[in-house]
Amino acid sequence: MQRPGRQEILQRGYRLLLRRPDPARILWLTLGVTYRCNGRCPMCSIWKRHRDHPELSQREMTVEEYRRFLGSPFMDQLQGISLTGGEPFLRDDLAPIAGVAIELHPAAILSIASNGLLPDRIDRITGEILEREPRGLSISLSLDGGREMHNRSRGMTDAYDRVMETVHRLQRYDVNIGFNFTITRENWRDLAEAFRASESLGIPLLVNFAHESTHYYGNPDLPQVPGDHLDEIQVQLQHIAERRQRSQSLTWRILDPYPYFLQGCTRHQRMKRQLIPCHSGTHSLYLDPQGTVYPCIILDRPLGNIRDQDFVELWTSARARGVRRSIATGDCHCWVACEAVPSILRGLRSVAWNLATLAGGWRR
Repeated sequence: MQRPGRQEILQRGYRLLLRRPDPARILWLTLGVTYRCNGRCPMCSIWKRHRDHPELSQREMTVEEYRRFLGSPFMDQLQGISLTGGEPFLRDDLAPIAGVAIELHPAAILSIASNGLLPDRIDRITGEILEREPRGLSISLSLDGGREMHNRSRGMTDAYDRVMETVHRLQRYDVNIGFNFTITRENWRDLAEAFRASESLGIPLLVNFAHESTHYYGNPDLPQVPGDHLDEIQVQLQHIAERRQRSQSLTWRILDPYPYFLQGCTRHQRMKRQLIPCHSGTHSLYLDPQGTVYPCIILDRPLGNIRDQDFVELWTSARARGVRRSIATGDCHCWVACEAVPSILRGLRSVAWNLATLAGGWRR
């Protein structure tokens, strides 16, 4: 597999600066392929949805339905496709689904978000996906602290060891591996320990605060991190960003959007509003396992279902235009990487931030 370098990926993204976001030119997809989940995370209730409604698994999108959806003319310039859940690797046909994405969009980067709790299954299915020769494959694994805290965060006694076994298995392949740490009021003190583990393994750590989402996470009453802890969390995020930057080439350090994203995490927690213009629902979308289209994983404003309506008709409808206007006026806000980073790439804020840190050091 000829895998694109990090610099090529970012240069491809920044070429979008010359183009106005356009609903007819969708660039990023988040596909929730299942709500089945073998974790029991207290900050997320996706696993409860399938427990309470097991019939949902019988209504999941089929491989052929994904083929029709991904064949839309509005997707002929896709940059990235993310497969998420639930736990995507619980689908027996995950490799064929990935294969359709690779076949129809060979230049797009394919990513999979996993809890990493099924080492054998993840190992086998990853091998099957790689046989289809994706342009680039990234797998993000949840890591929410040291062993004790991660086990508690995932509701399992051996979750940490399972994730580490999954890492060991995936390191045999030509894939990009990442860790994702979700900050909650219970685990924020473990962020430093998770980062040390990621550094020891040479695996980058991405950090988000837990967010509320009624249609995706199903957690409308999520407890928030107390404001008096945010300064200490900011110090830890600064350390992670600085260590990330020190390991980079000059070009990559200038282009990398993640230091800017990290510095915005606690700012968003304090302000609870849009920090940058958001283009979710215009250049990207979230498709749930039963075919319902949403602008993103946070805003519970369904645009329609592709089983009931042609996608182009749905995507260009008056309802879709109204949701886009609502987003443009700031009615929705979040700071999760899968939604914020694509919008960051539509401007020069992160480049300016990186140049400023080169000149004068990291700042709040």
